[in-house]
Amino acid sequence: GYRELLSKSETRRVVAWGLIARMPMGMLALGLVLLVRGAGGSYAAAGAISAANALAIALAAPVGGRLVDRYGPARVLAVYGALHPAALIAMVALAWADASIWAVGVAATLAGFVFPPVGSAVRVLWSSLAPQEPLRSKAFALEATLQELVFVTGPLVVGVLTALLTSSAGMVGTAAI
Repeated sequence: GYRELLSKSETRRVVAWGLIARMPMGMLALGLVLLVRGAGGSYAAAGAISAANALAIALAAPVGGRLVDRYGPARVLAVYGALHPAALIAMVALAWADASIWAVGVAATLAGFVFPPVGSAVRVLWSSLAPQEPLRSKAFALEATLQELVFVTGPLVVGVLTALLTSSAGMVGTAAI
């Protein structure tokens, strides 16, 4: 089933870009902690900021999915794809400008509210790329596997960037991806 699913270039493209676009999901939590700690914040502050970001993502995810259903993936991802990295870069700038922990937390929360709904967008695409039920089930199983891959490799990427460069490199890398 997977061979048949991946035999089309369109599906291989969706898998590859979906994996890359989801990588920030696995990078964000650790990147936030390392950024806040690197800027002199406590672990408690880093945890609170990471929690605020995660809560904002959770609250905004249904809205993002609904927007994908209403306006289509391309338009929605274009807007979110501009807003999310801008919020992350603002957060990095605030952290390194010694802004209050509250200001960094607000930027992290805003970044969470505009986290791109990549998962919703990819699931919409699978309906047209794999219209038959057995193949669509394989596509969703592949999606679940790729999601796990993101949560394993994302923190590794952040850790490498931080170790080789600076404590903000993980967040800058997240914004770039």
